[in-house]
Amino acid sequence: LTEAMLVFQFLLVNAFPVLLASLVNESCPDQLAALQVTASQQNQAHHGKAHREKSHHKTVHNKKTAGRSRSTDGRHPPDGSDKHCRPQDASGRVLGLQRRIRKEVHTLSDAEFQSFAKAANLLKEVESKCSGKALCAEDYPNTWDSFRAFNMRCHNDEEDFLVCHRRMLYDLETSLQKISGDCDVTLPYWNPYREPGNALDSKVWNSSRFGALWGVEEKYCYDSAEDAWTDCVTDGVGADWKQGTDIHSYDCSACLNRAPELHANLLPFPVLLAATKKDRTLEDFQSWVRGIVADVHFMVGGDMAHLPEATTDPVSFAHLGMVDLLLSLRQVYRSNAGKDQLCTTCSKPTAFYNVPRSEWLGKVDAANSCIQVPASSPRACIGYGDLVQAAGNQGKASLLGEAESEESSAGAKCSKMLTTMKSSSCGVKDLLHNVVLTQRYNSTSAYAACRTYWSSMDSEMGRNFMQWSKYTATKRIESCKAAVNETMKLVSFFRHAEPVGSPETKYGIKCDATLQC
Repeated sequence: LTEAMLVFQFLLVNAFPVLLASLVNESCPDQLAALQVTASQQNQAHHGKAHREKSHHKTVHNKKTAGRSRSTDGRHPPDGSDKHCRPQDASGRVLGLQRRIRKEVHTLSDAEFQSFAKAANLLKEVESKCSGKALCAEDYPNTWDSFRAFNMRCHNDEEDFLVCHRRMLYDLETSLQKISGDCDVTLPYWNPYREPGNALDSKVWNSSRFGALWGVEEKYCYDSAEDAWTDCVTDGVGADWKQGTDIHSYDCSACLNRAPELHANLLPFPVLLAATKKDRTLEDFQSWVRGIVADVHFMVGGDMAHLPEATTDPVSFAHLGMVDLLLSLRQVYRSNAGKDQLCTTCSKPTAFYNVPRSEWLGKVDAANSCIQVPASSPRACIGYGDLVQAAGNQGKASLLGEAESEESSAGAKCSKMLTTMKSSSCGVKDLLHNVVLTQRYNSTSAYAACRTYWSSMDSEMGRNFMQWSKYTATKRIESCKAAVNETMKLVSFFRHAEPVGSPETKYGIKCDATLQC
């Protein structure tokens, strides 16, 4: 009897449902569907609370992930891969390049700058994996401080200067987008040469931007390199950043510090444009750029004034963005004129990246006013506001120019002139014959700033980063002399006049001059 009951139970559980399903399937398909739904509901009920909790956890996780990454607009998520932030179809197939539009500090809205600042602070909070080392290039590109350390590697070979920094800025921007989950975060750049007479009072130093140039008297530190007391920065991006652990609060390594030079000696923008439009090799142009960039480092002072510490200050990356803009302008000018880039060392590998320099020199995308990188398999196209005028794409590209709203008609005229002279149709002769400078350039101060900045390569801290030779530092100082001499010769071809009104003092040019290109 017991065996018979077991057989009946087996048939009831296994055979009868199969037979019933077969009969229903032939004669009552609707009933079968209802039966299947009921079975499914019973199965879900059987899983009970544990199943619901698991589903809820998955939903919450997906919401959090979506909040971290704005990839719902048809772009791949910012993950640092080859597909990073590139447009894609529904299947995930890449459709084009990521468009990175870098804006000058004066054109950024508060919200746009705060997106950058928030991302920068998130990256700064990531701890190094190198135990006992405040600066570790091995963390690159996953921590902010790894970029501080890696910057020195772009100075190991003098011919790497421009392309190495272009790649470094690209990697930093990628890391900021990745950690913030925002493909629209870009590095701001600052053009101090557009306001050479106002650089110390620039909007750059507002609390809503990079913070006060002078810091605050209540918080100061001792700079052992300068044997002087300087102020710590306590507002803006980088406020109260610590540069290491177990450091005395009076040591300048405990904070971001600046010690501005009151007598800033910056070139007016037309002089930079004339030098950028000059027909010469990339290597010759690069040597000149290395010689003139020290002026800004010297003007800001503090960390910025010493090469090994320069990238401690976030504004140094805005300055490097300006350097990259000069390279981009040169590329666009030569491309529009049908000339090659005249790079004699571009087939050689970039130190530490181990790819030919030509890869991160990239190639000009004239239609979109940007530079595609890397050249052989582009992932992104990097654009700047100024490239719209340079490429002659007014109204055709979505990049923003630098123009600010001016209170006076004189200021508006100056701003219009600065916009016009960026055009490829404006040659060097047009600038020399029509632009009148109101800003004097002191060659003695320029050489002193350049010599001091590049000499810091051979300091104790500089040697902690790289094994520099005296010859390397000496070569940089020699390039200072050549750059200053070339600049003074170029400046001598411009006419000069005293400024009338604040706009002519600010911009370093006469606002009533006529420039038609």
